[in-house]
This record gives sequence, C-alpha cells and structure tokens, in this order.
Amino acid sequence: MPRILLAILLLTLSTACLQCQDRQEVYCFNQRYIVSEGGKFGLVDKQKKEILPVVYDGISFITDDIALLSRFGSFMLSDKWGRIFAEGSSREELEDSCQDLYDKVLEDDRLYWDSVIDAYSEFTSKCIELKTSRNAESILLPMKQKIADLLKMKRGHMTEDQQIRFKQISARQ
Repeated sequence: MPRILLAILLLTLSTACLQCQDRQEVYCFNQRYIVSEGGKFGLVDKQKKEILPVVYDGISFITDDIALLSRFGSFMLSDKWGRIFAEGSSREELEDSCQDLYDKVLEDDRLYWDSVIDAYSEFTSKCIELKTSRNAESILLPMKQKIADLLKMKRGHMTEDQQIRFKQISARQ
C-alpha cells in the first residue's frame, strides 16, 4: 500500500512540475518542451527558460533539432535554439524555401569535399615526389594534419563524381 501512495505522490508532483507560470507542457523532445497557454504554443528548455514565446498556433518537432511552427496561417522552421531559418505563407512556399536552403547546403558540402580531395591530391602527389627524400616527413606532416583538420569538420557526403576522383587519386599511390 505505501508504494501506491508513493507512486500517486510522485505522479502528482511530476504533473505539478510540468506547469510553468500557468503554462502546461504538452510535449518534450530533445530536452525541449512545447508549452501551451490559452490555445497558443511556445518552447522552453528543461530549466523553463523560454526559447520561443507562447504565440504560435502550433508547434511540432519534425527532427531532433527542427520544429515546424505555424502562426496566422504562415509556416516556419526553427532550430532547437529558437532560430527561425525558413518561412512561407503556405506549406508549398515553405517547401520552396527549404529547397533553396537544401540546395545551398548541398553546394557547401560539395565545396567542402572538393577542398578535402584537393588537399588529399596534393598530399598524394607530394608523397610520390618525396618517396626517397630524407626530410619527407617534415614536409608531409603539415599536409597530413590539414587533411585531418578538414575531416574533423565532416559535412554531408561526397558526390558520385567526387568519389570517382578520390578513387583515382588513391590509385596513383
């Protein structure tokens, strides 16, 4: 019997903790809570610090880090820190905005992988050139470190053309 009372007490306390200044938390995701007040929604973190004000007609998480917001018939995408990065007056317009953003991300990824492949190509050529050199290590070590540093920032994936280029460079060794 005492376990049941303890469970009821814990449930009551946890429900009370979910309220934040007359706000009701309705959903938790990735340490973020969608809160509701007067039919409007906002976002708070686990310390109850406001991330997005309670002014939205709807909020739902679509990934670990991205929420779909709606307000006055417009749609927005926000990251988990409350930064809005895409907007549209309709879902179609939002999708177009996202497509432009996605195209930019793909282009940034392509440029990133081009820089990695260029550094690798330069390193490989220098390895071949300095194969018998006594000071090869002192020349190659900074180049190797540059590649390692670039790979720490890994972004996206290589395109098919980049993969072919990488394999061709690797075959030279």
